[in-house]
Amino acid sequence: MSYLELSHINKEFSGTFAVEDFNLSAVQGEFVSFLGPSGCGKTTTLRMIAGFEQPTTGKIFVNGQDITFTAANKRKVGMVFQSYALFPNMTVHENIGYGLKIAGKNRQEIARRVDEMLKLIQLEGFDQRYPNRLSGGQQQRVALARALAFNPQVLLLDEPLSALDAKIRVELRQEIRRIQRQLGITTIYVTHDQEEALSLSDRVVVMSRGRIEQIGTPMTIYNCPANEFVASFVGQLNIVPVQVKDINKNEVLLNGQVLRASRRVDNFESNRARLAVRPEEINPGYREGHNTLKGVVESINYMGPIVRIRLNINTNYFTIDMFNEHKLTIPVVNETFEVNFPAEACWLM
Repeated sequence: MSYLELSHINKEFSGTFAVEDFNLSAVQGEFVSFLGPSGCGKTTTLRMIAGFEQPTTGKIFVNGQDITFTAANKRKVGMVFQSYALFPNMTVHENIGYGLKIAGKNRQEIARRVDEMLKLIQLEGFDQRYPNRLSGGQQQRVALARALAFNPQVLLLDEPLSALDAKIRVELRQEIRRIQRQLGITTIYVTHDQEEALSLSDRVVVMSRGRIEQIGTPMTIYNCPANEFVASFVGQLNIVPVQVKDINKNEVLLNGQVLRASRRVDNFESNRARLAVRPEEINPGYREGHNTLKGVVESINYMGPIVRIRLNINTNYFTIDMFNEHKLTIPVVNETFEVNFPAEACWLM
């Protein structure tokens, strides 16, 4: 049974739809990410759940209650912002307990709850510090604790890690997921970072131009994209133009060579299509039964655990990601290089 439901939500600004026909049902305790480029409507949708914006049409329900036009301060919704939004003149204790104080809780109850939150975010002993004496990651933990202190029904996070450096982002997103699972709170997370969305979420909502492109588990979104936008936006992707040889067999021609795909994403009627394959699915050398291509190595980039090779196949470019193991044989620039990939690894658009 859905706990948070958005039904046919539309949001219009000056005749332009920022969000159009948005539908989502999330169960209690589910972690859902809104993923998409800037301007796709994900933050606007989040703000409508929070009550900072009202939908032009549509309904929002939490635990069966219609909150579409309920004032923001009357909703049991916790919000964490990208900019932390801590009060600089208040201590950590005062920041976390601020919402409880406004709600009229007594000192003993506030102190008990703040201590619980400090333990939850693993910042015991920091209660008398001011925000300017905390790191960015610590400040965001305090902002998370403040949002959780009054036991909200839904937790909303608006790109909370984008202001942090890469290592802290990885550590803190693990902490966010740990805390969310421990509390079992329904959570909506807005991000443009594919890795964050895929690693954190039970389900991902991919958005573009105010509309939902696909909703699914991280594995479904990555391995079975609904269309070209999702396939291109989520992860690296090679897309090359090909000529259709036999559409019933998913056979196409690239530079006169027959290639096979396992499936089609979009239907098409012309004799032209695009072949898509992920870089990590392409392997060096020849393998019986696999699609095989030869090209000239244009560039080689070392990326820690991955070696990324760019291959020029008669002005069609393929990126290949190879795991950087000790025995890896790496080609050189301008060398002719043969690669293979299975039909199951690619699809036609």
